[in-house]
Amino acid sequence: MDTILVILTMVIGAALWVLYHKIFNVIYFNAMSGCFKEIVVCFLLGGIIATTIIGLGTKFFPFIIIIAVVIIIVIAINRKNQ
Repeated sequence: MDTILVILTMVIGAALWVLYHKIFNVIYFNAMSGCFKEIVVCFLLGGIIATTIIGLGTKFFPFIIIIAVVIIIVIAINRKNQ
């Protein structure tokens, strides 16, 4: 089960990263820091989504936490763009 979770997290994290770059035009002022932060956030969200898909999300990561994380990211992106 752990192997499936890791593979699913990688696939979803990569898909989120690609989707983020398709939606937003990204300009890096510090390329290393910017890329690292994006990759970490995408893989964290991918892990949360993968955990929810597998079914452990109802025990460890309630749906409310997922919504809160997404709202925080949207607020951070809006502040970054202003």
